[in-house]
Amino acid sequence: YKRQQLSSEFARSETALAFNAFDTLDFILERDYFYVDAIVINRRTGRSVDLRFPNQRGFGIGGRMAIGFLGGTQHYTKFQIYSWDRKNYGYTVFGDSQSSGTGATSESKSWVYQVFRGDKTKFNNISSPSLGMNHALTSHLPTAIELGSPVISTMGYNNRTADTNTFRQLADSLLQPMRRAGVRIAAIATMVTQSFGGNTLPNTTLINLGNSYGIPVIRIDTAVKSRHLPNDGVHLSDSGHIVFAQEVMKVIGSEIAGLYRNCLLYTSDAADE
Repeated sequence: YKRQQLSSEFARSETALAFNAFDTLDFILERDYFYVDAIVINRRTGRSVDLRFPNQRGFGIGGRMAIGFLGGTQHYTKFQIYSWDRKNYGYTVFGDSQSSGTGATSESKSWVYQVFRGDKTKFNNISSPSLGMNHALTSHLPTAIELGSPVISTMGYNNRTADTNTFRQLADSLLQPMRRAGVRIAAIATMVTQSFGGNTLPNTTLINLGNSYGIPVIRIDTAVKSRHLPNDGVHLSDSGHIVFAQEVMKVIGSEIAGLYRNCLLYTSDAADE
């Protein structure tokens, strides 16, 4: 299977999922703004392969996709196409590695997945590892505005060494365009550690920004402890993601409800190949 964006093509093969003639395979392709998940499940053996193709430039809403299987002849007996109305509903999670799921042992253990109960129709997660606010201005901010959904912002860690004025300007340069575009900031999250070499100003700056704009602040810095960052002192463990999810729900849990829908667009006839 491969992904295609404009004139660039990316392909990857996977040999871990062997299958015999007459095996039934389920193929799932999930396309989001910053990644494509390709999942193949062999119904006979129960084995599956899940490949993620990240693209930090983003797919946007354009582009085409092509799917190909190599080896023998395959017959498609039935396929379904689902589409989620991903604009102007639900939430957009806008952050770096903490929100992209780094540190969790599986996607289901990440705080975003827990908050939205694993229902991907309820959120767009446009977070990317190592994403700085300065780079997000051109790479991710336009997508957040285009989606139009309330934003949970967890940005800031990768700019923590900036002086206070620069840090505030960077944070404000993300918030203000969304506000001007009519995108509601549902909440801002502080960063996972209370201080950086004794410097608490980055988190204080985020708190002050939230207060000045009337944006709820999720106090991750006081909730997460060192035991929740066992690997490198930065990235959350599974238990840390639980704490993060709990803090998010304390602040905006009453907003998060089953208000979102998905729509089955097409189901083929059994004779279609």
